Amino acid sequence: MARNAVSSRNLSLESWARIVLKRHGGRFATHKVFTFLVFNMLVRYRNHQVSMMSVTRKEFPEVERVVQSLSAERLERARDEIQASGKTSDGAVNQLLRSLSLYGFRQPMSRELRLGMRRKIKSLIVRDGIPAIWFTLNPNDITNPVKLRLAAYRYQDPEQAEAFLTSLDVSYKRMRLAISDPLSSALFFHREISMFFKYYVKVGEPSVFGRVSQYFGAVE
Repeated sequence: MARNAVSSRNLSLESWARIVLKRHGGRFATHKVFTFLVFNMLVRYRNHQVSMMSVTRKEFPEVERVVQSLSAERLERARDEIQASGKTSDGAVNQLLRSLSLYGFRQPMSRELRLGMRRKIKSLIVRDGIPAIWFTLNPNDITNPVKLRLAAYRYQDPEQAEAFLTSLDVSYKRMRLAISDPLSSALFFHREISMFFKYYVKVGEPSVFGRVSQYFGAVE
């Protein structure tokens, strides 16, 4: 037991969180705060890495000078220009925005990541042509039987889990089980989406959509 405790110290926070979230019993997976805490810590860690990288860049003294030279009135004027036309004529503000974009590329769901995905889509269109089909996938991750089994089996042994699932005779009980285990929703979503592209899209092979050469997917 001591050996396992020591070895766990050699794991990264992300690797350790993945392990404990999958443990039978659901102590970490169903905790109301744990997943949000780990997510925020990982975001802060990535931002720290970007900060340290920014400080070592040769442009950092210039960025520091720009920050010290900006006044509240100048920033407000640049904000109004950006809101009106999407850009500003203030070169110093533009330089600062480029520097800040380094953080955005490491920030989940940031504007920079969305712009990066948009550029990838445009590149695919230039190379392969206009997409033949657009669609949205929205798996039922609340009351789907597979999702409910993922949640029930986390707490109990197989026999107990099946008996518990049989007792879910009304919709609110199924809803309560689904909401109590958000990790099962994430696992179910990943499973359904992966199987859709593996067995329905089948890139480079005959499929229900014909022969698909490329696709681009984004999770909202």
